[in-house]
Amino acid sequence: MQIDPALRALWGDPASQRLAQEHMLKTREAWKATDDVAAILEDLEAFGRGGNFADYPALAALFEPDRAEAFVRDFLTTMCAGLRDTHLGQMPFRHSYSDGYAVMHLARAGRATLALVTLECGSRPAANSIAFTDCERVEIILQGHATGAVVSRDGAGALARSTRSFTVGDCDWFDSVSARLIETVDRSLVSLRLSRNAERPGQSTEYALDDGRVLHRSAGNPEDSRHELMATVLGAMGRADAAPALIVVALSEVAAPLRWQALRQALALDAMAGIKALGEIAARQGDPLIGPSQALRKQLVQDYPQLAMGEAA
Repeated sequence: MQIDPALRALWGDPASQRLAQEHMLKTREAWKATDDVAAILEDLEAFGRGGNFADYPALAALFEPDRAEAFVRDFLTTMCAGLRDTHLGQMPFRHSYSDGYAVMHLARAGRATLALVTLECGSRPAANSIAFTDCERVEIILQGHATGAVVSRDGAGALARSTRSFTVGDCDWFDSVSARLIETVDRSLVSLRLSRNAERPGQSTEYALDDGRVLHRSAGNPEDSRHELMATVLGAMGRADAAPALIVVALSEVAAPLRWQALRQALALDAMAGIKALGEIAARQGDPLIGPSQALRKQLVQDYPQLAMGEAA
């Protein structure tokens, strides 16, 4: 294996590595301290705590075409100058890349994130589903052109699809009931995106595009995901002593996916106590779990008539 002499020298000199990265960190802080960027970051801090997008003038103005392009150009000019000074330094920003899709987080404050997003040129695999997440986001396209659609859903989950193209200067707002679907990228898309998660995110839902059926649901809150996993582990361990606590969760007002998982595990651990909780939820008007609870209760009582006696006890 051939290793560049500069890389080999850096490998054996931890101090140089540290100094190179310290230089990049100082370059980032100098960029953040400029007047325009500082005003934007101040608004981002406030927006991350709540409020309407339009209430933050520096942040709102950023999503005007000329302003967005100048902001990103200044960012790249500053950071690339830092890389020229330290050739083996690394960009001190969280970033990811997968299958032609790249994201770099320029700033994050509270529930809000400002990011630079790139989608490489080429046809995408035919999409058969679309996911909606509980967050709001505004995105302006700086470079490139693509075709696809904006997909929205109503309260009953019915999908509506509007075919369109996406090109330089387009600025779109998406939320928990709307999403962008990219099918073909003629010229690589580069966009600036501002997103903000809900204060307590609801579940994310993936729908089939052909008939609108639900393919997958997941908790929008990482804490709820952890609790769902905990409930699953208790069920797998056969911890019958945990059934009362799981029933308390199932009857509470936490996120519906967590309640449903707790209920399922409680039924597996203590069928009689679980069927009583299931019946209580199935009788609650307005409960988001009333439909699946009624269906599950009907199926269980039909398959196991003895459970009806436990429910009446």
